[in-house]
Amino acid sequence: MTSFSLLSGCGSGGTSTTAPQSGCPTGTALIEVGDGFARIHCGCQEAAFTTSSASNPLTCTVASGTTVFFDYSAATLQHQIVASGTPDFAPSARWEPESSFKAHPVQFTTSGTYGFKDLFHPATTGQIVVP
Repeated sequence: MTSFSLLSGCGSGGTSTTAPQSGCPTGTALIEVGDGFARIHCGCQEAAFTTSSASNPLTCTVASGTTVFFDYSAATLQHQIVASGTPDFAPSARWEPESSFKAHPVQFTTSGTYGFKDLFHPATTGQIVVP
């Protein structure tokens, strides 16, 4: 498994890093951001491999303190995950295939529903729910 750092505080964006590669350690979740979709890999209460579509935004429910990794490693086009609404979180840097970072970690420590979208792929939307 690739190492990664947890971030402090709700809305923290910190520096982008590499996501865990196999399974999710306790306190983490992994969402793949692909070209036109988002897909749960692990760590959410919803089933693994649940995938968003234009008519079905992704929902990932996690416990407070969970770090969600938005993972770009399988993408081939530009991406940038940003919050959509309030509460919000720090946006990722714009990702391009030649970018050195492969994931954008965000730690959610406060209850709420955090909407997100991909600035380059409007159908890629979803929410992180922290009960």
